[in-house]
Amino acid sequence: MAQKSICLYTKSYPYGTGESFIENEIIFLSESFDKVYVFPLVIEGELRSVPKNVQVIELSKEFESVNVRKTIIGNLGAISRLFFQEIKHKKIYKKEYKIKFYFIVSVFSKANKLSSYLLEKGLNNAVHYTYWFDFWSSLLSILASRNKLTYFTRAHGYDLYEERNFLGYIHFRSFQMKAVDKVYCVSKSGAKYLKEKYPAYQDKVQYSYLGTEGNGMSPIPKGDKIRIVSCSNMIALKRVELIIEILKLIKLDVEWVHFGDGILLEDIKEKAKELPDNIESVFMGRKPNGNLLSYYQSTGVDLFINLSETEGLPVSIMEAISFGIPVIATDVGGTSEIVCNQTGWLINKEFTSSLVVSIIEENKEKYRTKEFRENIHEYWKGNFRASKNYTEFYHNLAKTWGEK
Repeated sequence: MAQKSICLYTKSYPYGTGESFIENEIIFLSESFDKVYVFPLVIEGELRSVPKNVQVIELSKEFESVNVRKTIIGNLGAISRLFFQEIKHKKIYKKEYKIKFYFIVSVFSKANKLSSYLLEKGLNNAVHYTYWFDFWSSLLSILASRNKLTYFTRAHGYDLYEERNFLGYIHFRSFQMKAVDKVYCVSKSGAKYLKEKYPAYQDKVQYSYLGTEGNGMSPIPKGDKIRIVSCSNMIALKRVELIIEILKLIKLDVEWVHFGDGILLEDIKEKAKELPDNIESVFMGRKPNGNLLSYYQSTGVDLFINLSETEGLPVSIMEAISFGIPVIATDVGGTSEIVCNQTGWLINKEFTSSLVVSIIEENKEKYRTKEFRENIHEYWKGNFRASKNYTEFYHNLAKTWGEK
């Protein structure tokens, strides 16, 4: 790749424990560019280690203040156009006009501050990459519309599927689609959705799988007890409580281990107290990604389960199958691209608990066989291996930006 810098825009990475999957990609990104600038939106928690050529930029404090008058005077035409475009896209009540207008003004204010920083540091001509198709994409879309820069983005789940947003749409999506150079969805399903939603811009949309590093195979479980693992935030759309409803019906001895926390953690713990004596529940809480991988390396896991209502394409499932762990998951988003006959059992979103119980109880011999688990690992190796996917991603990126 030519000698270039790249600006990566994240939610919080490398702060805190979120966006752990970027830890895999940042290695390949840092090897593909001379200098990497990471712009986290939220500065909370401990700063994780990053490659030597990665510099973390903190602009969140500068974003706190908004000079409304100055912003409106300097951007009235563009603000007005976006305001009316938003009203046309999503009907809002007149009493909300003022709120919507101020929100747009604040976005332009932040975009101006970002523009000033990039100009000051000579980064306008860098490659700009938003990891999520959301807030940062809006700011960069404003700058792109002024011909200040070009940018590309990934799109996952909440930032892609408009029906997942509580408003029923995503702010500035039409504007973003017009301004962005390329959108790399993390699943084929996501790319298909976006192309159908915005056919005028379908040439901008591609898919590019994320990936995980290989850490060997998980031990094949032994003994009578079945160990089932889940890993997610404890929020409504992950539907962790449905795991409990399944476990209530299982007659075999089961240890259920959950990694992750969230607003529903205490509710889930209370519901878990209703489980029969043959079911043991273990709540590990939020752990660094390395802890989860070490657990898979040292512990025999029979099944990984994900019952989400919606998904992009879960990295948690990539991690599980990299260890040869079979998966039971709902057919939502791009999950069907990773959970299939070779890797486990794909179930309907509106499944019955008895169906999942029968899968667990009747396939114990299958999901403990070495051959089945090795086939799962091979599927991961061919489709979701970080070294393969990110090497291809940045190779294609080099070609794309080399033409500009």
